[in-house]
Amino acid sequence: RGIAYEDKGDIDQAIQDYTKAIGLNPNDAEVYNNRGVVRLILSEWERAREDLTVAKDMGMDIAEVFCQEHESVEKFERRHNISLPADISALLTEESA
Repeated sequence: RGIAYEDKGDIDQAIQDYTKAIGLNPNDAEVYNNRGVVRLILSEWERAREDLTVAKDMGMDIAEVFCQEHESVEKFERRHNISLPADISALLTEESA
């Protein structure tokens, strides 16, 4: 449901659903990644960084997933009228090893 709420622009409800899903299954990297990306939209840099790092530490290639879903950091920034901090931008553009 979090994705559906995000697609509709109901970001607060998306975060609530992602948080609920993490409570039910704290080992789901995809949910941490999704909540992290939504938090980027809200410019919640520290919380976004934490979620994205958890997803990455669980083995998810967050840069690859981000590229598949948003094409590039630049397009994401334009779409949401934000400018990501350099460290987060780097996290989302690292090539997988």
